[in-house]
Amino acid sequence: MIKKKTSLLITACLLLNFSVITFSQNRVIISDEGGIEAHESAILELKSTDKGFLLPGINGNHNVNDPAEALIIFNSFTQCFNIYLEGEWHDIWCYGEDFCAVTADNEGPYCEGETIHLTASPIGEEPFEYSWTGPDGFTSTEQNPEIPNATSEMTGTYTVVITDDNDCVAESSTEVVIETVPDAPEAGTHVPDEEEIEWNWSTVPDADGYAYNTEDDFSGATSVGTNTTYLQTGLGCGESHTLYVWAYNHCGESEVLVLNSSTTDCESGCPSNVTDYDGNVYPVVQIGDKCWMAKNLRVTHYPDGTEIPYITDTEEWRALGDNNTDDAYTIYNNNANDEVEDYGKLYTYATAIARNWARHNEPGQGICPDGWYLPTREEFQDLIDFAGGQTDAPPELKEPGTDRWCTMNNSTNSTGFTAVGAGQRQPDDSVGDDFRDLKDDTHFWAADEEDGSNAYYLVLFCYDMSTIYPLQKSYGFSVRCVQDPN
Repeated sequence: MIKKKTSLLITACLLLNFSVITFSQNRVIISDEGGIEAHESAILELKSTDKGFLLPGINGNHNVNDPAEALIIFNSFTQCFNIYLEGEWHDIWCYGEDFCAVTADNEGPYCEGETIHLTASPIGEEPFEYSWTGPDGFTSTEQNPEIPNATSEMTGTYTVVITDDNDCVAESSTEVVIETVPDAPEAGTHVPDEEEIEWNWSTVPDADGYAYNTEDDFSGATSVGTNTTYLQTGLGCGESHTLYVWAYNHCGESEVLVLNSSTTDCESGCPSNVTDYDGNVYPVVQIGDKCWMAKNLRVTHYPDGTEIPYITDTEEWRALGDNNTDDAYTIYNNNANDEVEDYGKLYTYATAIARNWARHNEPGQGICPDGWYLPTREEFQDLIDFAGGQTDAPPELKEPGTDRWCTMNNSTNSTGFTAVGAGQRQPDDSVGDDFRDLKDDTHFWAADEEDGSNAYYLVLFCYDMSTIYPLQKSYGFSVRCVQDPN
């Protein structure tokens, strides 16, 4: 007696007509090729290149005692293949009868606007006649009809009836599916933390997946598969963020879903960075009891969205008045050597205070991002005092090295303020060139005015000297913004 186990392979080779009977995984194959196993979907497989399979030929199915359900025989009396089902014998096919068949198919699913391709594969005596019917009143007598400009109304069952040359009739059906671009998902409940946001959105019927981007650009979006959540990390606390999300399938992408959320407020201290209206990101450092930007401002819009005039022409710049309304920004040397990357932009005093404090969203904000403000003369003095005083402060506030300072620079930047020698733009030609002092000094507007024509600024020199002094409002100086820690 042989016990069969799924992990046991027993091969019995019977040298009868050079056939091989193989038992494997409770499946049997009888083959004249040898060395093979039965297909995993079959308990019994017969394989030969020159032999057939002979069913029992019985002279009348009444001679079968106690037939099993689904038993198949060849009835030699009626010349028919019989099957026993539900207590009765049924003819499968009888010798001399005409036989025909057809298989209907299509290449879908399809997207709206594509062409539907239907196919009929017949068996029988040629030639064949075809009769197709389908949704939306469709009919055709072609074997493989095409239907252009698919619409959702064309979804459904398409049936073909064939008639062969012996008048044998057969039919078959195929289901056609017309898909559309998915709808946009809906916003879910986001879960913010100090430095991350878990974004969530709804599932969408017929979507194959979802993609996100921090810009409104699907071509650069990142797929998250069928997930409806994305964890964005590496953020700063107390920041506002936007995420753009699309559902997509093989027909295309949905309309964009715009998600907005903010990281939670910092438990203490300052945020790690701040973003301006244009999307520029600035590092933040705490110095004393204030949060300071650690990079020069480079924004081109006021906080309310108004665009700031950009002036490159010397005479146009010199025509600016020393007042609180002649606003403009410039870039050192008109950005001939990409100076904006290293030094930021230069602004008139009127620009720094948002055109007489009219183009901002909060009192004292000026040109600074929301939640930040233009430092006062007193706050600049506190900064100098914290860093060591008028002569000792500059090394602690300036970037080390000579990439963006003169060769005399001996700074340590212990505070992290990271001032660079951004120079200035003059309102006249009284002291030489239009742009001057790059790598020699840097100037930052304060919020305070001395009078109608002059306002205060902080200057840091390469040779370790600093001062706070008033000057004409039409000078082009740098801007740093400040915030109170949480």
